[in-house]
Amino acid sequence: MIAKVGASRGGEEGRAVRYADAAFMGGLALMILTLPISEALKNIGYFVALGAWILKRAARRDFIMTFTPIGVFLSIYFLISLLSAAFAFDRLEGFRGAWDVFRPLSIVLMMLNELDGVGKIRFYLWLFVASTGLGVVWGLLSHPMGPRARLEIKSLGHSNHTAWYLVMMLALLVSLLLFMDLRPPGKIVVGGITGATLLAVLLTYSRGAVAALVAAAAVLESVRL
Repeated sequence: MIAKVGASRGGEEGRAVRYADAAFMGGLALMILTLPISEALKNIGYFVALGAWILKRAARRDFIMTFTPIGVFLSIYFLISLLSAAFAFDRLEGFRGAWDVFRPLSIVLMMLNELDGVGKIRFYLWLFVASTGLGVVWGLLSHPMGPRARLEIKSLGHSNHTAWYLVMMLALLVSLLLFMDLRPPGKIVVGGITGATLLAVLLTYSRGAVAALVAAAAVLESVRL
């Protein structure tokens, strides 16, 4: 009787972990895919992934997490933001700032601790490629009809914010072209999105982003050498 009860609980826990893992993967995929084009869907994906990740950890009773230097830096930054918010004149605004730090921290921790296989990492890399392509196409098509001279992408906001995001994605795309063993169709797709992204960065007219782009190109060239 005891053995049957234990087996039943173990099966229920295993099922809960599988369901939570599926919800986490789906939420993270939705967040990445819609990141530049829909604020609402991006937020839904984030909260689904975060909730499923917490439930999965609780079901496995596993609260030990892997940290990297960037994770440690964001954790310290988050704690400082909380302390600053607690003593701020406008506490609501202060806690909003802390929330803006918590989101990238939680995403970094989720990806570090859950994306443990090459297949998963490749899948989400391709989602970032697709997401960037969708955002850039939307930005380039809507730019000539837009009221502003500088290119902006829907949920990324101001042209400077758009430019910085695109520079980060451009570094990822170029790294894939240089260091990942892609088949010819994959190289064509990534190369096309890379060229479109470069054009989009230039159309934002962000001097800081262009300077960062030049610096990133110099770093990549030194790595190749």
